[in-house]
Amino acid sequence: MNRGAQQALGQPFVACSRAQRIVLVRPVLEADLDDWDRAIALVLHRDWLRFNRHIVEPLFTLFAYHDAWLRLGYEHPPGLPRGLEAYQQPPANA
Repeated sequence: MNRGAQQALGQPFVACSRAQRIVLVRPVLEADLDDWDRAIALVLHRDWLRFNRHIVEPLFTLFAYHDAWLRLGYEHPPGLPRGLEAYQQPPANA
């Protein structure tokens, strides 16, 4: 993000205004690309695609996974520490 902001605006990403940040991040968030657009993005926006694959998609997946368990009625998703007192309390939705 910083490299893209430096190249486009001559300042680090955190120093950009909100509107400038949106313009910089928009290519990353546009996930509905057809094959031709994906090929162009692979050549011209390789860093953005890498950022999307390794940062944005895993974060969305992680939050979707977490929220899915909560919406199903579980108090905590699997793997989340609950504390020693949680086993002594009745479930909140009982």
